[in-house]
Amino acid sequence: MRMSTIAGPITIIIDALDETLPKYRKEVLLLLSRGANFRKVPVTGREVMMIRIIVTSRPVTGIHKSLRWHSHIRQIDMANISPASAYCDIEHYFSTTLADLPGDSRLSDEGFEKLTGRSEGVFEWVCLACEYIHGETMGLDPVRRCQAVLTGTTSNGKLKCMRIP
Repeated sequence: MRMSTIAGPITIIIDALDETLPKYRKEVLLLLSRGANFRKVPVTGREVMMIRIIVTSRPVTGIHKSLRWHSHIRQIDMANISPASAYCDIEHYFSTTLADLPGDSRLSDEGFEKLTGRSEGVFEWVCLACEYIHGETMGLDPVRRCQAVLTGTTSNGKLKCMRIP
C-alpha cells in the first residue's frame, strides 16, 4: 500500500460546539485542550501544527473557561471580523457553490454581487439561497430562482419569506 504525503496542515471544523450535548462537548473540550500533543512538523524553517481545528460557538462561559489558558488556542470574536472580509467570503461561497449551474443558467459576476448584497452578511441565508437556486422548483430554471431570491418573490409574484431559526 502506498502512503500519500500531506503537503500542508489538515483543517477540521467543529461548528456550533455550544449546541452539542454537554457529555460530548466535555469530550471535545478535553481533546482540544490537549492540542499541544499534536505533532509539529518543520515547514519553511518553522514548526507548524499539522492539524488545525476551527471551532465555532456562541460565547458560552464553560467553553471559554476551558480553552482560554492554552497557548495553542487563539480565540477570535466573530463580531470583530470586518464586513468587507465577510462579504468576500460570502461572494466566494456563492460563486463556487453556484459555479456548476447548467450553461445558460450560469450567473454573472454581477449576479453574485447582487446575491451577496442581498444576504446582508447572514451566512445561513446564503446557504438557503444556494439550496433554492440549485433546487428543482417546477417551471423555474436556476436564473428565475435566482431572480426570485433577489426580489423576495415566488414565480407567481407572491412575497416569499426565508425564515432563519
